[in-house]
Amino acid sequence: MRRLAMMTALVLLVGCIPRHEWVKEDASAAEFRKDLDWCQSLAELETGYVEDQHDYLIPYVEIEVYDKCMRERGWRRPGEPPEAAKSKPSG
Repeated sequence: MRRLAMMTALVLLVGCIPRHEWVKEDASAAEFRKDLDWCQSLAELETGYVEDQHDYLIPYVEIEVYDKCMRERGWRRPGEPPEAAKSKPSG
């Protein structure tokens, strides 16, 4: 039962990662999907667990990892200046 609750919470938290709130000049839908999938995968690798008041382990996802990854690939949030996105890493 505890395992089911943890897996359900993980799925819900991963689903909370913002998905479509990014803009990039001249980017295709395919490029967005590729970068989104990659950055989401990195964020999921950084998932950890914290205990709640009942000693249940609750998973969390590092949203900062996801945001940094998207920005490093040249994406920015709508309304932010273009400087908010870092240049895409070479390699």
